[in-house]
Parts: sequence; structure tokens; C-alpha cells
Amino acid sequence: MQHQRRIDLMANLSERARNVRKSDILEIDNLTKSLEAKKRPIVKLHIGNMWQKTDDLIIAKAHEAMLAGRTGYEAIGTCTSEFADALVEYWKRKYGASIEKEWIIAGSSMGLLNQTIDALLQPGRTASIVIPAWDFYFSQVGETLAAQKYVPMEYSEGSWIVPEFSGKGSDLFIINDPNNPTTSVLDERSRQAFISAVSETKAPVITDLAYDHLYWDCDFKPLLKYDEIADRTIAVGSFSKSHRMPGWRMGYLISADKELVDILRRKVSKDWCCIPPFIQNAAAYGLSREFEAHIDEWRETVKRASRKTARILRSFGVECVEPKGTIYVFANVQGDSVKFAKRLLEENGIATLPGRFLGENASNWIRMTTVAVPEEKLYPAIEMIGRVYQRIAKPKAQLTAKATHAT
Repeated sequence: MQHQRRIDLMANLSERARNVRKSDILEIDNLTKSLEAKKRPIVKLHIGNMWQKTDDLIIAKAHEAMLAGRTGYEAIGTCTSEFADALVEYWKRKYGASIEKEWIIAGSSMGLLNQTIDALLQPGRTASIVIPAWDFYFSQVGETLAAQKYVPMEYSEGSWIVPEFSGKGSDLFIINDPNNPTTSVLDERSRQAFISAVSETKAPVITDLAYDHLYWDCDFKPLLKYDEIADRTIAVGSFSKSHRMPGWRMGYLISADKELVDILRRKVSKDWCCIPPFIQNAAAYGLSREFEAHIDEWRETVKRASRKTARILRSFGVECVEPKGTIYVFANVQGDSVKFAKRLLEENGIATLPGRFLGENASNWIRMTTVAVPEEKLYPAIEMIGRVYQRIAKPKAQLTAKATHAT
């Protein structure tokens, strides 16, 4: 056989492909896998997964639709009429917001975020991202070759707030509320600071509502409710956390800009065609008034686990955000969060997510998922984190304080 010269496929990669950022989270995930390969038991609190399965009623609705033949191509690039009707009714019932069926696209929330960011950015443009934030935003904006500008939230009195800032020079704003990783829900002052900055520009806003339903004891108001920016706000919702449907890849997008929606429909139709109608049927039921009690029960489970986790950590002297939403607890370890997380994982078999991966203003914080394992495994792991903190981080903080005082 004649020898053929090997073609270097990497030489043909586009600049966009070369700019796809490797997630920092993989650093912890790969270490976790390497320890598991050595038969080490690991308590995985570093990713937003849940040990509880999807509610049986949701599964039954999907199965019912499958048996009825809802398994083909339906609503290519958009959503089924049943899902659109359910979402319109849900937003009216829950938030008093009037949205139209023509504003809605069904899809994976990650995919919808991806396609929207891709549609709105290009080289020479700038995206402003409120941080700490899910690292996916950094990756997707980077792939468009647009510039990134960060809007650091500030930690104050047990919560993270958005300070006043200038939005000038921004071509897109990205914000997540309720917020991963901080577990805070923006107060009215923070929302007004954000709206004021956006109003200095003509830029659109992407608001990530991945933790809709999962907030408590606070005043949550979606940005679509604010007339000043409603016409340029793109809301992306998800069923992964709120309905325990992470593997179903079901979410939605809402935008009053019908031209943008038409463009995004063309983009998603060539990528995933449509979300299977039996999944949309199950999601529509999940939005119904009939299912509300099950959502309330799940929210109480998350709230109990999150508050108890924070309480345990505080008993060891760990500074924690008082959780008001999401499925996490965010804690200040008073030092390099990557080093702390790696030592915790290697020596104690507990995986957490370093805040440094999520924004420079969170470099001393770690994030823990409170529903990733049953509570009988969760709380002993949290107590161990507290003891590790007392052994590693607390003495360093005390030394630093003494040195500062002496100076």
C-alpha cells in the first residue's frame, strides 16, 4: 500500500474553534475520576446534579405522550402549542407577566444560551458578564471572539449585590438570578443598578433563569417585568434543577423581539430540529397549577438542606452566604479556593467547586451542591469541610489578622 502523508487536521481548525475554552471545572472533575479509579469513595458536591430522580408524575406524562405517538418531528425550531400555552399561563399566574406564544422557543437552556450569544456577538463587540457566574458564559462569549467585561458583585452582610456600574461600551449583558454560585437573589437595589447600567446603552440582556422556582423568603422579580428593559430582555429558563429533569435537556427562551426569535428558530432548527414532543408534554404538565404542590415540596427540600448546610459550616466559623435560592451553598475558605478544594478532595474524598473558576471576586470561596447526595451523606461531609477549614484556613486568617494589626 502506498504510504500517504498524514494530514494535520488541527492545522485546519477555525479561529473560533481554537478559542473554545476548556472548562476549569474539569480540573476538579478529572481529579475526582482519577481518585475513583483508585477505588476511593468520593462525595461529589462539585456539580449541580441531584440524587433524586424526576417526579413520577412527570415521567408518566412523558410516557403517556410517547404511547400516543408523540415521538416524531413536531414544532421544528419552536415549541408545541401545549407547551407554549402552559408557559404563557405560568408566567401570567406566577409573575403577572403577559408573554405571547410567538415569543417562545423550546430547547436545551445551554443550547439556547449558546445560540443567542452566538447570534448577538462577534469580533469587536463586548459582553458584560455579572460575576461570579457559571463558567459556560465565559466559554461561549470567548468562542464568538468578542471581548469580555466583568461586573463584579460585592459581598455585603451575608449576600451578594450588584453595585452601581457603567454599562457604556457593552453590546450584551448576561446575568443569572437567582444566582449560581452565590445562592443570592438580587434585591431591588441591585436590580435597579443593573437596569440603570443597561439603560445607558442599546444593548440586549440575557437573563438566565435556571433556578426559577428555587428561591425562598425573598422578593424575586424577573427582569422581563421591568418596562425599561423588557423589550430587549431575553429570558432563558430551564427544567433541570426546578423539576429534577437534568438529563431531559428541556428549557425555553422568551423574547419580545420577533425578528430575533425568527433568526434563533432557524439556528436551533438546524442544530437540534426540535425538542421531542413527549418531553415538551411532560414539561407543560410541570408548569401546571396541578403540579405546583410537588414543586413546593421540592423547594422545601432544597431550602432545608441548604440552610442546614450553611448552619453547620457557620458552627465551625466558616463565613457563608445565607442561601436564598438555587441548590448550592457558597462559603468563604479564607484562601486559595483551588488549593483548598484539591486538598479537601485528595485527603478527605469530598469534591467541591472552587470559586476562582467562576470569577476573580470569588477566588476565596467554594460552592457545594446540597442535593447531590442524600442528607445522611451530605451533613457528615459538610462537617468534615468545617474541620478542614479550622485546620487549614482559619489559622492562616488569624495570622494575617495579627500581622495587619501589628503593622
